[in-house]
Amino acid sequence: MKKFTAVFRILFQDNLNYRAQAIVWILTSVVPAITSGAVWLAAIGNGRLGDFDRSNIILYFLGSLALSNLVTSSIAWEMGMEIKQGKLSLYLVKPLSYPSYQFLNNLAWRIFRSLLFIPVLAVLVFILNSYVDWGVLNLGLYFWMAVLLAHLLSFSISFFIGSWALYLEDMNGISEFFMMANWLLGGSIAPIALMPVTLREFALNAPFRYTLSYPIEVMLGQTPADISHFMVAILWLGFFSALGALVWINGIKRYSAVGN
Repeated sequence: MKKFTAVFRILFQDNLNYRAQAIVWILTSVVPAITSGAVWLAAIGNGRLGDFDRSNIILYFLGSLALSNLVTSSIAWEMGMEIKQGKLSLYLVKPLSYPSYQFLNNLAWRIFRSLLFIPVLAVLVFILNSYVDWGVLNLGLYFWMAVLLAHLLSFSISFFIGSWALYLEDMNGISEFFMMANWLLGGSIAPIALMPVTLREFALNAPFRYTLSYPIEVMLGQTPADISHFMVAILWLGFFSALGALVWINGIKRYSAVGN
């Protein structure tokens, strides 16, 4: 445990050198979320769309902004570059496994980014306060369990994608495909409940729902926080964890650090 704690502390401190970069990444996620929220606000007006009124749609996109900083994993691109450039060899001789290192690296970055986002969130809350009914929020144990599962599942999917760099010369196509699928089916563009029927049914049964949309649904009280939903999320987590481990273990056997 001391080894993991020490590595996490070093990785977190290393992020302090990239504050400007983190702010830029935060702003690049804020603008699309505000744009999408504004479009849906215009569509709703003073009425309702399904379970959403003006307050709920604002809370949905605020929750999406805040949680995406904490739960969304994007290590696939970094893994692809390190494997392609031969830098993976540096990690294979260290006492901490590469999957463990990437998990701690992602966790440190996500916590650091979330801390930087707090002032932005505070400004948005101040501006939108009079339009929102904060009493509907459910931030109890079930919500935080859903957030934890979202973080773990997002990491597992991203690690699975990144591991394909051990087999492919260029895995950007796979990475972009999964990123777009996650963006659409995870609820970043629009709440799943407001999607067309066919797309909604598909999204409700896809793993990407549990990487962002489901915690927000629990937060807004729109989905019962029962054990069946958590079991589905856990099954998806086990599936991608096992699949990622299989791709990684077989791929590392054929890895050679040629570099680029």
